[in-house]
Amino acid sequence: MFKNAQFNVFKGKSACRLSFIGQQQDFTPGFLFLELAEVKGKNGNNNRTYDWENKIGIKLSGVDISKLAYAIERGDSGELFHEFNGTTKIISIKRADGGQSPYFLSVMQKGKDENKSISVPLSSEETYSFLTLLKYSIPKILGW
Repeated sequence: MFKNAQFNVFKGKSACRLSFIGQQQDFTPGFLFLELAEVKGKNGNNNRTYDWENKIGIKLSGVDISKLAYAIERGDSGELFHEFNGTTKIISIKRADGGQSPYFLSVMQKGKDENKSISVPLSSEETYSFLTLLKYSIPKILGW
């Protein structure tokens, strides 16, 4: 059986990837897993490498997905708040005031020992793909 491909966005200072995780048990919905990482350096071919070992990962529920999709579809900004085991994560999709990237996808993580923030600019085309995947995933994570 094939595994689902990831949606990836690679930029100069950071990257993000979105993965679909389907239902694992009856009556338990699946989710989307969003990961953001900073640039680590360059490899031997002079291509950027990203620090996925020190990424920020977020499990997005159906309600989270709906909030992000609704904000993008309305041309607005949106924010989510997650708290787990003393770590707080704020996920935001923000409208930019011009430039080449109409949106910025950002995650701020606050923990007991560390605060970290990663932001990835999204082009119009990347934002459209992101929105399409968000909307398509809602019935899929419910197994419909």
